[in-house]
Amino acid sequence: MKHPKTFFFALSLLLSQLMIFFPMISWTQNQFNLDTPFIEGLVIVMTMLAALLTLSAIITWLIPVFLRKYLLPILVILTVLVFLQQNILVGEYGMIDGNSLSFEDARLLTWLDSILWCMGIVCAIFLRRYITQKAVTILTFSGLASVAVIVTALITYDFKSNQSSYSISEKDKFSFSTEKNVLVFLLDAFQSDLFTQFIEDEPTLKEHFNGFTYYPNTTAVFSKTYPTIPLLFTGKVYKKEQPIKEFLTTSYQDSLLTDLVDADWHVEAYPYKKHLLPVDKNIMTNVTKDTGWAEIVADYLQTLDLSLLRSVPHTMKPKS
Repeated sequence: MKHPKTFFFALSLLLSQLMIFFPMISWTQNQFNLDTPFIEGLVIVMTMLAALLTLSAIITWLIPVFLRKYLLPILVILTVLVFLQQNILVGEYGMIDGNSLSFEDARLLTWLDSILWCMGIVCAIFLRRYITQKAVTILTFSGLASVAVIVTALITYDFKSNQSSYSISEKDKFSFSTEKNVLVFLLDAFQSDLFTQFIEDEPTLKEHFNGFTYYPNTTAVFSKTYPTIPLLFTGKVYKKEQPIKEFLTTSYQDSLLTDLVDADWHVEAYPYKKHLLPVDKNIMTNVTKDTGWAEIVADYLQTLDLSLLRSVPHTMKPKS
């Protein structure tokens, strides 16, 4: 295999699947969980694409010809296995928070992808010549399949509702007025009966909550956070008659927050994720223009971390 073009194609495709394709899919499918809009995230994605193409060219040039013929079938098989692992052999992992994952409901997938990876390795070893002959065809189908998944994700992506380049500033997060302050804490996913148990077991805790009213039987109108918060501040119920992001933008145009801003209150909001609230100077005063590079890189690294997690067989994933 004297011609390096096929090797370059295989290496570039594999790296793109890991560092470009699936991160792009993750970015579009988690637009309410990432602070950086996808359009702005494209800057770093395109930068990474240029970097990995350059890296692939350098590696192709450095690797000896005799070694390429052994590595090429492995790369070809890996592009197929990674695509299947990322998009088809996906289990229900539960909360992904850096801890071990639960695979109780993915035992069948664990066996299935283990068998597929073993078969792939065997094919790369014993069918090396055949795979080398069909390498371009296999890589083309694998690449087109990855592109098709990206196109599908982009078709369903709400570009109009995810173009904001404003960010929430935390510069004065712990600065308070010497005269009057109103603090509202919304504890997302907080189990209310635990607090009841705390104050029953430790009655002295009540002394630290002077003027505090606790409603133990209060329920949210939605099971999700982002449609529930507008109801608290605006009184408007999301009826799924419009995209959620559009509702979040329009519902706050006449709300408690706009009334406070109009009355010259200093209103600051610190949502856990920026898209839980529209980042608008009419409803909050801690708004700053433009997303910083640190935020863009952090969001890309989150999508890359998820891509690497999804790309390996279940037996290699951290599990409890």
